[in-house]
Amino acid sequence: MKSSCIPSFLQLFVVGLLSLLGCNGGTDLCEGVFCDDQNACTEDQCDGGTGRCVYRPVSDGTECDFAGLPGVCTEGFCTSANLCAGVDCDDQNDCTDERCVAATGLCERSDRPDGSPCSGGGCEDGVCTSEFACTKDGILNAIAAGGGPYTFACGGPARLTIGLTLIDNDVTLDGESDLTVEGTFIVSAGVVAELQRFTIDEGCCGSWNELAAGGGVFNAGTLTLTSCTLTRNHGDVGGAIFNDEGVLTIVDSTVSSNIDASAGGALFNNGGVVTITNSTLSDNDAGDGGAFLTYGGSVTLVHCTIAGGFLPNQIANDGGVVAMTGTLLEGTCSFDPVTSGGHNLESPGDTCGLTGTNDQVGILDEELRLGDLQNNGGDTDTQAPEPGSAAIDVIAEVDCSVATDQRGVTRPQGPRCDVGAVEVGGSS
Repeated sequence: MKSSCIPSFLQLFVVGLLSLLGCNGGTDLCEGVFCDDQNACTEDQCDGGTGRCVYRPVSDGTECDFAGLPGVCTEGFCTSANLCAGVDCDDQNDCTDERCVAATGLCERSDRPDGSPCSGGGCEDGVCTSEFACTKDGILNAIAAGGGPYTFACGGPARLTIGLTLIDNDVTLDGESDLTVEGTFIVSAGVVAELQRFTIDEGCCGSWNELAAGGGVFNAGTLTLTSCTLTRNHGDVGGAIFNDEGVLTIVDSTVSSNIDASAGGALFNNGGVVTITNSTLSDNDAGDGGAFLTYGGSVTLVHCTIAGGFLPNQIANDGGVVAMTGTLLEGTCSFDPVTSGGHNLESPGDTCGLTGTNDQVGILDEELRLGDLQNNGGDTDTQAPEPGSAAIDVIAEVDCSVATDQRGVTRPQGPRCDVGAVEVGGSS
């Protein structure tokens, strides 16, 4: 409200006359003048030279109260904050959140949380990507995004410590044969996941009945391991892998040098369904089942190589179903017998009850002639039969159940397919 204290004409005349004479007699014309027009969009002040109030507009866009609603100042008046009308702030980026600021009509953007799903990938640093940072957080962000496959920007061989990493989202992660992780992947029940071309080294462990279980992998969901290496992991049960009533598929992979205190050096299968194809289980150690122990459930082996280890007891079947086809076993079976799909080889004894088509038992070391675990091509190390091995050219082509070997080499390379994970005579 404007002041009623308006200077009189005589006052103004006197002030003007004194000003011409260079003197105002010390009179303060703004004394008692109160300049407030109750308008938040003006700056109010008294002009000392005239004693009059001056009202200057504040900057356009200044926020104000428009009848109890947000408003903005425009040319000195408060108007409805409708500056965002017709403003499109969508930047076509799934990994940012956009909004129009009512007070200015300008767009503001903020990054969505890392790991938020976006079309074709997941969010990281406000960008939709299928390649995450080569860090534990990068792995966690990929898991949070779900889907995939996702790779990691390692730029070459890299090693990460991941501890206990929970996979609680359907996802496919690809280490591209560059990424080694030290720790344990834990796959939740109901989750469908795949790990491709990872090395899992020196991990320990999930938990089962107060035991350290699954040094490298604890699976309660549906998990596929493709072209992976699990090595030097350890636990009380399941040195490398513990499958807890889950569905586990292992393809073109090597599980080697894992140690278990009691059962299942490479794998402990607790009532789950396991299928292992074109894979090598080598030099694993446990009280029972250096390669694996299945407690109920089932384990199916197709063109696998099981060898080495500190103890000869490789396969322990405790109330489950173990089926072998085209598989090479250096070691022994214990507990319940094995079901043969034919074309298997056991060395040096006859403990598995292999009576299928073309099965070979009691094969001595000098007849087996199995090479060391080494790089024979492909993404993982393998053990290849040496020239003259009883495993070479055994299976008629019509009976070859897989088209390639663990390295990706076409079967057969000779007149017949070979027993085990490696087809001799080819290169990847």
